[in-house]
Amino acid sequence: MSGVVEASRWAIAVAAGVTLLGTAACAESADVTHSTTLSTTLPGVKQAGFDPCKLLDDRDIMAAGGVGGVRNPDASPGCDFGAVALYFGNATWFGSGDRIGGIGDEAYYDLNLHQIAVRKGDTKVFISLKIPTAPGRSEVEVLSPLATKVANEL
Repeated sequence: MSGVVEASRWAIAVAAGVTLLGTAACAESADVTHSTTLSTTLPGVKQAGFDPCKLLDDRDIMAAGGVGGVRNPDASPGCDFGAVALYFGNATWFGSGDRIGGIGDEAYYDLNLHQIAVRKGDTKVFISLKIPTAPGRSEVEVLSPLATKVANEL
């Protein structure tokens, strides 16, 4: 995906009220692993020792078409896995795109943002795909299992 398209996608998300910090840099090596704990209080998130980078594992990321071992914590809070990024927030903006049943209390797929937004209780998480999908696979097919896994942890 070109840098211009990637930058535009994130600019739209920021304008919509989702604070995204430091997502432009992807790790060059599969050996890059960081860890962080959630320092911002978010309703519905298990606070003690909560680490957004542990919500998805290498198998999840590789199933989405990415490379395992990439975990870059984000201050939003969230985690950038290279191919996939997830961000938590209490954004008032929520629910654009096509509704998806069976994930959290409410979930929407937004083609323009290449993401599924999930609400479970008072917590909202945004799972974004940052790479093209393999031929014959839709973004919804790739992101839905990841969104379900993350929602089940909330």
